[in-house]
Amino acid sequence: MLRSLLPGTTVAAIGHWPVVPLRPATLPKVRDRLAGMFTGPDGLPLGLDDPGGRAPVADSVTAARLFWIDPECTALAAEAAVSVPAVHLTAADLPGPHGLLAWAGPVGPRTDLVAASWTSGADGLRIVGYRSIGAGLPATDLQGLRERRGWLGPRIHILLRPGEPVDADSPAAVLATTWLLIGQRVTETGPGPVDGAIRGAYQRTGRPAPEVSLVRIRGASTTRRLGGAAAGSAPPGDGGPGRHRDFRWWVKAHWRAQAYGPGRTLRRPVLVLPQLRGPQDRPIKASTVVRMLTAAPPSPHRRT
Repeated sequence: MLRSLLPGTTVAAIGHWPVVPLRPATLPKVRDRLAGMFTGPDGLPLGLDDPGGRAPVADSVTAARLFWIDPECTALAAEAAVSVPAVHLTAADLPGPHGLLAWAGPVGPRTDLVAASWTSGADGLRIVGYRSIGAGLPATDLQGLRERRGWLGPRIHILLRPGEPVDADSPAAVLATTWLLIGQRVTETGPGPVDGAIRGAYQRTGRPAPEVSLVRIRGASTTRRLGGAAAGSAPPGDGGPGRHRDFRWWVKAHWRAQAYGPGRTLRRPVLVLPQLRGPQDRPIKASTVVRMLTAAPPSPHRRT
């Protein structure tokens, strides 16, 4: 595995490295190393050597917008992805036509993805998921690896053709779910930190100052109205908003289809976060279910 990291070889997609999530402050440098991997001479796995895919990915990674997903939002996306319904992604669902996104912790079916990039093109949406590389190497070897290859290696490569859906069984489920959460305003985005040394290096070479967008969950007061449902209204099947209640009750996290588009004829999945509903001055309805107060929804069994 280590030999595959040497110049003039083919980057391996297999093998085991300890997972090391990326820091937001280093993402501009991570992007530069990834761009060097795609524009360099070394072979790439997973079909990425195809000129029709490699060149567009190289161009998009070079200019990719950078996003770092904070721990709470990462946990929410990972949990919600296992039940996300089939969705046909459009350009409006993406935070940008091209981008590089890093999660605060490992995600995906094997819990080994720490980042993903996407490239929009005429042939569809090309997604590359990345794993950590290099952790555990001696300091000298690690430094050389960081300079030659960086922090990431390809783990998955998907080309979503126009109109092709993504669902919970897709390798792109967590990334698609993250996009949906950003798009439905479950999250808020603000400027993230960038290492001073990286910022200085950009300035010395005449490059624009790098920017990193930090994505986090909005406050509880905002999320109570997700999908247009008021905090005191009844969930589906509980008698409608006009029914009088003498208690408050828990509503678990769930996806629902939201109408949008011309004549509201289109549908997109919207995640409703777990919440307590009912009159604020009423007691909580007794239950034998233990509630975990977290933003992440429960994990249903995956389809087989």
